[in-house]
Amino acid sequence: MKNTILVPTWAQSLRTTPWSRVSHLRLFAVWCALYCTAWTYSVSSFAQQVSPVSDFANGDARELSGDEKRQALKMLVGQLRGNDELIQTWKGSYNFTDRFRFEGSIPGNKRENTSESLPPGEIPTGESAGSGYWEITQGIAEFSLDKTIGSYHVFYQPQKPLGFIDIATGNRYQWETFGDSIHWIFTPEHSLEFDTKHTSGQFSDFVKVASVPPTGGRVVHRRTVEETASLSRVFDPRKFFHADGSPYWEYCEFIAGAMEGKQGEDGVTFAREQIKILVQEFPHPMYKMVTDHRSGRQTEIIFDGRVGFNVIRWQRTNQSKSEGERRITYREVSGSFIPESFDITIYTQSAGGLIPSTMRSAILQDVELNRPISAAEFGTDQFNLSYGERMLDKINNRLMVYDKNSGFITAEEFVFDPSRLGIVDKTREGATRSRSLIFLLIANGTIILVIVGYMLYRAKHT
Repeated sequence: MKNTILVPTWAQSLRTTPWSRVSHLRLFAVWCALYCTAWTYSVSSFAQQVSPVSDFANGDARELSGDEKRQALKMLVGQLRGNDELIQTWKGSYNFTDRFRFEGSIPGNKRENTSESLPPGEIPTGESAGSGYWEITQGIAEFSLDKTIGSYHVFYQPQKPLGFIDIATGNRYQWETFGDSIHWIFTPEHSLEFDTKHTSGQFSDFVKVASVPPTGGRVVHRRTVEETASLSRVFDPRKFFHADGSPYWEYCEFIAGAMEGKQGEDGVTFAREQIKILVQEFPHPMYKMVTDHRSGRQTEIIFDGRVGFNVIRWQRTNQSKSEGERRITYREVSGSFIPESFDITIYTQSAGGLIPSTMRSAILQDVELNRPISAAEFGTDQFNLSYGERMLDKINNRLMVYDKNSGFITAEEFVFDPSRLGIVDKTREGATRSRSLIFLLIANGTIILVIVGYMLYRAKHT
């Protein structure tokens, strides 16, 4: 579906109105009004929501074997990989609700609350559910992904005060303030994490930085990509297409290759005896892949033909008890299928058995595919740092300090100038103000021209 501007029905009637009855000026004014409001419809004009998918009905399915099984796997590889390759750049946002389970007591100053901050939905509580508490964060995650350079940036922003549920009692609480807003950036060279509120004091392993106030200062953390990616709170929509760290199409390709002997005799045996492929052809084509692991676990993956055979459900069980579940719906955007909603639950082992430890829900708000993204979106400019703020570089084991004139320099090289304390990068702020001023001048100029033109027209024809 093309990216077009939606025109209201009343405006379409202008096309059939005799030209003599509508002046050039009035048509131009209508066009301006439509143009200014068109952006409201920009996503809905090219993004088609796909209906919620149904589950797999085992009673209507048949198991594939031999070459038919291998061909089905290759078809899935082509479909999934094709959808993945259509997405080269991806910008957008998701509303999210995160529920993380912790041991111990609810931290901080809290007040009892039963509805204001906490979302609907059942969370296991009571003595049988164990101890500790649930921390609940609701907000928006804005992100930019450029696969052509292997870079990703997300800004995780809570929009409501942190909520808590005491597991033993079921009592509900909330903080007076929001949770932390965090930037994460991933590039082929490193990952960056910047919490916009959290502060740290001096680091004992490095020289003292004089610009850090007694209460502590904000810190950028530079790590390896693997170290940061393992953090459960990191919001990364690429993971919607992944399982166990790799895309679903790669797993299908591995199984197809194993059937062809590319992983040796053990691979052939694994693909034949531990992998089942079932197909349901009506009312629409769906495939289920069942992997029986030697550990006793079982993984089920369901692929739905209505959404390009993307995965709509993933589940891993251990002796029939769930260890993890994912459910996904999709939206079609410019020929690609993008997750519309995503729900995940992860379970961990406790003395009383498997209990949920992480629950994340996300709903797509905005999406923009395959448009240029500035490389600056994947650097520290996004953090709006102030003079004297620090970066702890864990890759090279060094402490850096920000100076807008020189960028980051080592703590040893940094010479503190008290007169510059608290100065943010005025160059970037000035550029932003300049762009805003130019836009206002253009907008005001257009309005003035329209008014003057209309007045001249009325003067001439009256």
